[in-house]
Amino acid sequence: KMAPAPKPVVTIQVPSNTHLKMSSLVDSTIDSEVIVLTKKTIESMFAAYRSTRGEFPSPEIEPTDDQLSAVTQLINSGTVPYVDFAIFGPYGRRLLRKLTLISYQYNAPDGSWKRQDLPGPPDFDSWWKSWLVFKCTLLLLDAVRPERLEHYGEHLRAFVNTYGTECWFIIYQADVRMRSEQFERLRRRLQIDLAAGTALHGYDTNRPWDGVFAAAVKDKDFRDSEVREKAILYLAKVTNFRDTSQDGTTQSYRGHPQHSSQNPSQK
Repeated sequence: KMAPAPKPVVTIQVPSNTHLKMSSLVDSTIDSEVIVLTKKTIESMFAAYRSTRGEFPSPEIEPTDDQLSAVTQLINSGTVPYVDFAIFGPYGRRLLRKLTLISYQYNAPDGSWKRQDLPGPPDFDSWWKSWLVFKCTLLLLDAVRPERLEHYGEHLRAFVNTYGTECWFIIYQADVRMRSEQFERLRRRLQIDLAAGTALHGYDTNRPWDGVFAAAVKDKDFRDSEVREKAILYLAKVTNFRDTSQDGTTQSYRGHPQHSSQNPSQK
């Protein structure tokens, strides 16, 4: 009797995150590879989150393992924990394309509007969804206390309520510049003050970004120059979109009026 033919061996190739780039997860300007956290480390973070907050985060705000690893890498390296909300948001890599917002540039001489498509969350609601994922990430990492994050998020909401959705591009631009540029200045000042014997905003070298978030909300000079003055001039049509959004900085994220599919002149 002949022996049965051996069954074919089926091999499955498991996708590897070994070459996953920071540029695809948090910031397009960072080209380094992501060091993925172990499952055990991530499980301990979620266990601590449930112990502290009473329940696991909902799927809509839960960061992916890759996102959690990338932000951990930023914080552990001492880098500002800036994430680009054009690529960082709910369900991680399910977001296959970058968010795109629409803006209109007003041309004063002929009263016309020119549409522009730009990177970034198109409105506050989209920003808020990405913000909640980032907020959950920082809480899982125990990097910032909840109320600090609550205050920052509501700080942005207050800008929208005050200046309106047509100024969203100004508000988002200010948020980007605060988190990517001003955060490090604030950290440096708080660190120097601490070394001189003055601990402002509860600054702690073991959890520096906690104090920085608190300082950011209180930064009146930044708020006035980056939001209040620009919004007032833009709404009065003293300056146009190009004047307001392009000032030589490395960041140039802009937003759009609430009803972006409609020409603003027809409102």
